[in-house]
Amino acid sequence: MTPSSSSPPPSPRTHARTPLKVLCITLGGSRRSQIESMFSSPNLKGDFDLHFIDGVPSRSLRNKPGLMSHAYKAKLLVEDPEKTFLAGKKTFQRGLWPDLDYAEELWRKGRSINRERSVLACLFAHLNAMAYAVENGFDVIIEDNVRVRDSRETYDIMRGLIDDSKNAGVRYFGYLGPRDNLEWLYLKHMPKYEKNKTPFPFNEHYTDGVMRGTSLWGAYAYMVSEKALDEIMAKLQNDIGAVMWKGKRMKTYRIKPIDKQMPRTARDAGLDVRVGNDPVFFRAPMLTSKIHTKFDAEFCKSTQVQLDFIGVKWEDLWLTEEEKETVEKYRATGKWTDDENRDAGKRDEREEEEKDEILRSKIEVEKKVVKQQQPSVAVALSVAGVIGGLVLYMFIKNRYRRA
Repeated sequence: MTPSSSSPPPSPRTHARTPLKVLCITLGGSRRSQIESMFSSPNLKGDFDLHFIDGVPSRSLRNKPGLMSHAYKAKLLVEDPEKTFLAGKKTFQRGLWPDLDYAEELWRKGRSINRERSVLACLFAHLNAMAYAVENGFDVIIEDNVRVRDSRETYDIMRGLIDDSKNAGVRYFGYLGPRDNLEWLYLKHMPKYEKNKTPFPFNEHYTDGVMRGTSLWGAYAYMVSEKALDEIMAKLQNDIGAVMWKGKRMKTYRIKPIDKQMPRTARDAGLDVRVGNDPVFFRAPMLTSKIHTKFDAEFCKSTQVQLDFIGVKWEDLWLTEEEKETVEKYRATGKWTDDENRDAGKRDEREEEEKDEILRSKIEVEKKVVKQQQPSVAVALSVAGVIGGLVLYMFIKNRYRRA
């Protein structure tokens, strides 16, 4: 029987919908389990096809083989270091500076990046994820620190952004930023554009003359196009300075984070960078950051501002029981407090610093050994020269006597 025109339209959930492919970067453990539980929610199950890709442990970048092998896997190095750099051979990868061996320069700068090693590990993990996601047709890349709207509308919001930004180089399903930047984004920037047509805000979008740097943070829910990925890789493979940099008064090199690399490179290549009007992924409340532990509470404050602007509550997100208690505590006190997590983060930082100190000590010992050996070599050469001179003198003297 054909439904009459007065019949209510069928629910979108009754239509066969192609699940959105989700690729999650994770180091495993409880965070992976939480992501699996999140997408098993009745409101999300069936609409998403969840896959995982391994992250990069920062401690695996402490030594030369580890750093070089991960750089090659992330396609930062175009030649296998096992056959070139680690085998004592020069590489052909030069980039913008023909006189510099890229692999050698990467190790020289990367051997003492200390706590920035976590940022480099994050960069490698995202490069791996981008390549895999583009090759296998994924719709979104997420980190294992996110929480999603536990709603049937989540699929429709994401599908709408994808359909409205088909030619975009980068699209964001979740993002964060300083509270004043978020206020400017929602009150002044987004109203200028149609829904899902909002460009990622760069300095040229500000009319008040204020330089805000990278306006929005995070690479925890996004997708790149093949063209954008090619541009990102070309830049990183040709310019070691795009990976690591150091100011005049800085002792060690800093890593340029992926959330700064990605939008700028795509924009410079003439590609659109879009942010969704209705983000669906958010940072989990007070989940200890792997990189910026001291900013966990500030992330929550910014997320609260964002939720207020889009009319969503923490309770609308899928949260663990512990996170629900954290939100309830915030509701009661108005403060984000989680001393246990902060202390754990501080312990992790202290452990990292101790290991870095051990590594630096070993390097200093090696330098001293080399310096101590240098005078010995000079003395040996001097003695050899004297002996050689005496032998030559005796040889000439004997010849004159015979004559």
